[in-house]
Amino acid sequence: MLFRYILCFIGCVSQVFSDPIVGGTNAAFTKFTYQVSLEDDEGFHFCGGSIISSLWVLTAAHCIVNTNIIVVTGSVYQNAGVRHAVKSIIVHEYYNEITVENDVAVIELLYGIRFNKNTQPIKLSFRLPPSQTNLTTTGWGYQNESARISPNHLQMLAVKSITFSKCLQYEPIDPEEPLVKLIVGKNFCVQNPQGEGICNGDSGGGIVWNETLIGVISFGADKCAIGKPVVCSSIPAFRYWIEKTTGVQINEGI
Repeated sequence: MLFRYILCFIGCVSQVFSDPIVGGTNAAFTKFTYQVSLEDDEGFHFCGGSIISSLWVLTAAHCIVNTNIIVVTGSVYQNAGVRHAVKSIIVHEYYNEITVENDVAVIELLYGIRFNKNTQPIKLSFRLPPSQTNLTTTGWGYQNESARISPNHLQMLAVKSITFSKCLQYEPIDPEEPLVKLIVGKNFCVQNPQGEGICNGDSGGGIVWNETLIGVISFGADKCAIGKPVVCSSIPAFRYWIEKTTGVQINEGI
């Protein structure tokens, strides 16, 4: 059923997607320096995230299924980069794993990130763009649904914002189940033509507008790259929570 599937690889609290960024291209080495990989203790990538300060990473709440997380920074390649131990994880206190509302979390690192040309924090936006604005996302999700192959090189993809009303048209309505309203005011949606899209393993990663973070990838349809929207947690809606929770004075973007 549409919009009941979360976009991470393993252990998520709901059913999962079966694909990655589909139809993307290799990301430039020093372009997406805020991007992190969340890995388990065996080095398996399962979600993305964004650096917001030397000690804090922003991701999706549904990515936090246990505390055995390693944060990897500073590389566009899997199994490369700098590995960081985690000190604490804070999931939004009103996160609902059924409706996926308030799907944000922050990860505190044990030791601070050393910034360089490959590793930098990203600014957070205080507003969302108009509908049909060109945006960018990145991730290491599967590139093939049936083969379940994850790319070694970070993928980037251009996506477009769509109106809230258009996104609501895709809400699940199943006569055998009560309607679960998953798309709420703290969400916004992006969409791609069929054959391109955000997928499994890209959860927790960012949606970026003019080098400013505007969203955290949350959930989407049961299959990827079929022309259906992907729902994101809105950064403007959660800026206060992020600042209050981390104590970080966020650098303002657009």
